[in-house]
Formats: sequence, structure tokens, C-alpha cells
Amino acid sequence: MNRDAEQGASMDARHALLAQAGQHLRNGQLKKAESLYRQIIEEGHTTSSALSNLAIICKRTKRIDEAISLLTQAIGDYPELPELRYNLGNSLLAKEEWAAAIQAFTGAVKIRPDFPAALYNLGNAYRKNGELEAAIACYNKALCLDPDLPEALLALGISLREQNLMRAAIRALEKGLRLTPKHPEGLYNLGMAYLAEGDLKLSAQAYTQCLQILPSSLQAIYQLDKIYRQLDDRDAVVTNLGKAFLLEPQTAQECCELGIFLAEAGEIQRARTLFEAAIAINPEHVDANLSHAMIMLLLEEFADGWDHYDWRLQKKQSSPYYPCISHWIAGNYIDSLFIAGEQGVGDQIMFCSMLRDVMKDTGEITVQVDRRLIALMKRSLPQATFVDPSYTMPEDRYTACIPMGSLGRHYRRSHSAFRRDEAYYLLADKVKSLALHTDLETGTRNVVIGISWASRRKDVDLEKSVPLKELVLSLARPGVSLVSLQYGDTHREIARVEQETGIKINTVESINNFDDLDGLAALIDCCDLIVSASNVTVHLAGGLGKPTWMLLKKIPDWRWGLHRERTLWYPSVKAFRQCHRGRWNEPLQGIKNSLDNFMYTDQR
Repeated sequence: MNRDAEQGASMDARHALLAQAGQHLRNGQLKKAESLYRQIIEEGHTTSSALSNLAIICKRTKRIDEAISLLTQAIGDYPELPELRYNLGNSLLAKEEWAAAIQAFTGAVKIRPDFPAALYNLGNAYRKNGELEAAIACYNKALCLDPDLPEALLALGISLREQNLMRAAIRALEKGLRLTPKHPEGLYNLGMAYLAEGDLKLSAQAYTQCLQILPSSLQAIYQLDKIYRQLDDRDAVVTNLGKAFLLEPQTAQECCELGIFLAEAGEIQRARTLFEAAIAINPEHVDANLSHAMIMLLLEEFADGWDHYDWRLQKKQSSPYYPCISHWIAGNYIDSLFIAGEQGVGDQIMFCSMLRDVMKDTGEITVQVDRRLIALMKRSLPQATFVDPSYTMPEDRYTACIPMGSLGRHYRRSHSAFRRDEAYYLLADKVKSLALHTDLETGTRNVVIGISWASRRKDVDLEKSVPLKELVLSLARPGVSLVSLQYGDTHREIARVEQETGIKINTVESINNFDDLDGLAALIDCCDLIVSASNVTVHLAGGLGKPTWMLLKKIPDWRWGLHRERTLWYPSVKAFRQCHRGRWNEPLQGIKNSLDNFMYTDQR
């Protein structure tokens, strides 16, 4: 046989092996396919398809690094083939290396601009990398090439929803779902978009369809729960909650997520059991341990609760506060202590109520707090030094340090440790209070009630917010003047309620209730009574010792407990609690009745 004939036979054999390997790959016989591809490569007949398909097999069998190595080699040998860069991008996506995946898909699209699958996955890489605008642009380019690409339509809709472009999101999601009706993530996001547009019924319909496809979707169950409560459909709430009870979580994460949902629904003991199950599966599960700690604190099991509360320090968060690693153990007297700030302003006010206890065990203390609290804290506790988050504490300036949230572990381990006689520790600026009182012009004989009705933080449960109109109607009567203590832009909301009710709500323009917390404390000091949702206003008023009535949702933050009327942290704060989740009529009626007694007794 001559040389040309030998080469031809060799090529035929190689093509036969490639065809056979490809058939095994299409049939899902990965081991057989891999063996043949490796044989071809070992015989020195490396081809782009052999390297690429072997990489695909490695990716499917979770050998991502090997897949990336093979594809990198293939790109070096065949740089003109966009499919290799596309497959590399997919492998990098699987490894969650978003930036590298963007580079790979961009290379594929540069070689072949009309490559809709590469544009779609480039959009996915941008979205995972937090670049939503770039992702949306890629999805749109992919759809220009293939207008009926369902995965691109759905991804576009989800990205538009995340950009708060709800109407455009709805259009994309609805079109994508017409092409791919059984897509739970698309249905869930459609429900979210409808909800943002205020269409509760269409939102509930989308979540229901999501659950028909994926009955274990706790997120859909949770969203339906909120909708049914807004619609006051108690039967649907019970039915929906029953779906959650039927779930059988297998992993620690599933147990934890279901526990959080049931805790919010008021099923505290079931939630606790689930958190304990999650910890049994994975003793190092941070969210399960922290949620378990909060349940114990809510139930006022303080010793165990505080011991487990330190799990919060394991969470990854972009905190502006000084990272405190070493812990000081109370009871061992030291010359100087640094208390590292953490959490929100309300938490800091609450934890600072323990500083007088700390001072008995230390010489000098330096406390890190939000910059807005420094003036108030320096006046109230002049024995301590207060610094803001931008201050870097030199290590040679303190003997030991402790995170602020860990103080409770040493000073509030029992009910008796909450010292009611030392609870009022904040001092308002009396000169500023006097000037504000003059500016208010509320009438010398009127009862001045400061009101705050909302939590403006988007990352927490907004169920704690109270409708302003309902709050005003429960308080308004002759001899009462209302003063807004609410932070945020409230002008339109106040104007609307004033127009609807004819009731005046005083605002003090010289005080920014968000930025000027020292001024807000002075304004609170001018009032005879504070009525507020459970936000920063309550902490300030409680720390000042001002009579305060707090409106609490059915299952409140752990700090307020489940049943007590007078709070442990602030004896001047009285809780008016929801009897049913999402309904404020009972606590507002309680406040209305209590106000009669307050006005006609000498409580000012």
C-alpha cells in the first residue's frame, strides 16, 4: 500500500472513531465516548471536536478544571473556532468565574457576531457578575437574531425586573412563558413583577402556576402568603401554610429556609425544630445557628440565646465597622476596652444601654457607633469615647476588644439583669429642645404626640409599617397635636393624609429626621408621648425615657419578646401587639382607648 493510501486509511479510521465517539456521546454513554476521544488524542490525531467533546464530558462529570484545560488547549490550536470559546465560557460559568466567562463569550461573539447562544450566555455571565445593564443589552442582541429564543426572553424579563423596569419585564416574561409555559423561575419572577405593579390577583396566579410545576418552591409559598394576607383571605392563608407543612426538606439549607418562613408565619416551635434539624445535618450552617439563636432570644431564653448569637459574626457582610476578632470576657478588669460597632442605628442604641455595666469592669472604653449618634452619645455618656466607622483604632490603644452585639452575652443573661432603674441613659440637648418646643406652636395645653409609622429599610420585613391614615385617625381628638418623627421623604404622604382626614400633622423642617439624630432626640424630648412602629424612633425614645407606645407586628423582632407589654430594654416603652398577622385594627384600638386615660391623668 502506497503512502497516500495509508494516510487515507488512517483518516478513515480516525473519522470512524470520531463518529463512534460522537454517537456514544449523543446516547449518554460518556465513559465509552471518553475512552475513544482519549484514544484519538493519544494517537496524535488531536482535533478540535475531540478536545471540545472531551471537555464537554469532563464538564458533565464535574471535572470542570480539566474541561477548562482541554478547551484552553483547543483554542490555542484552533483560535478561529467560536464554538471552543463558547464551550469554555460555559465551563467557566459552571465554576462561577464570571469575569473569565465574560471574556470567553466575548471572544466567541467577536469571531461570530450572529451567535445567539453565545450572546445569551454572555448576558448570563454579565448578570451573575452584577452588570445588569450589560446583560440586558446581550439578551436584546440575542433576540434580534432569534426573536423566539425562550431562554433569552425569560432571562431578559428577570433582569428587567431586577432593574425595576416592571412593565417591560412583564412583556418579556409573558412572551417567554408562552413559548416555555412550564418554567418555574419565569413564573416566579412574573409574579414578582405583577406584585410590584400592584396586581395581586395576577401575581397570585403566577405563583400558583409556579407551585403546580415546582411544589417545593418555598419562595412562591412565601409570596402567596403575603398576598393572601393583604387580600385578607384567611382560608387561602391556611391552605397555603398547609403546603409549607407538607414540604420535606432534606438539606440544612432547605430546613433553614422553611424554618424562617414558618417563624414569620407564627409557627415558632415548628421553626425551632427545623433550625435544630438543620444544625444536626450541618453543625456549621451559619444561618441555621443564627436563626436558632434569635428564636431563643425571642422566647427570652437569654443565656443560650446570647451564646449562640455570636454566629452572626460568621456571616459575610460589607460592614463599615471595624472587624473585631478577639473577644473580651466580662468580669476580668482591664485598663482599656474597644467596643466595635455593628448592625443598625437602633441596635447600637439598644446595646449602648449596657455601657454603664461595662464601665464597672474597665478603665477606659472606646465605642464605635454610627456618626449620627456621636453627639448624642458623648453628651449622654461622657465617661466613654465615641468614634465613627471611619476611625481606625490603633491596636496599642486598647487591652481587649469586643463586638457590640456580644455585650448581651455578659450583661443580659437573665430577666433580672435588665436594670429598670438605669434604663434611661440618653440625654437630649435641652437648649435645642426648648427652641423646638417654641417653634412647634402646638398650643400650651395640648398633648403633643410624636408619631413614626414606617420602616424604610428595603432589606427587612416591611410588615412592621403602619398605615399613616389609620394611625392618625386613632390618635386625633381635641387637645392633641401630632408631630411627625418619621424619617425619609414623607411630604406627599403627609399631604395626602391631611387632605383625606382634615387632621394636621406638624413637621419640623429644621430637623432632618434621618441624618440629624441628635436633633430628632431633641424633638422627641419636646413630645409628651411617642407612638411609633418598631423602628429607630422607639430606641431613641426608650433611651430617653419618654413614654412610648410601640406598634408591633404579630411576630416581632427578637428583642421585643412574644407577649410582654412592657419591654425589657426600655421600661418606658409599652407594646401594642397585633392579634392577627397583617392587621392593625386591634393594636390601634388599644392605643385609642389608652389615649383617653393618658390625656386625663398627670402623665406628662
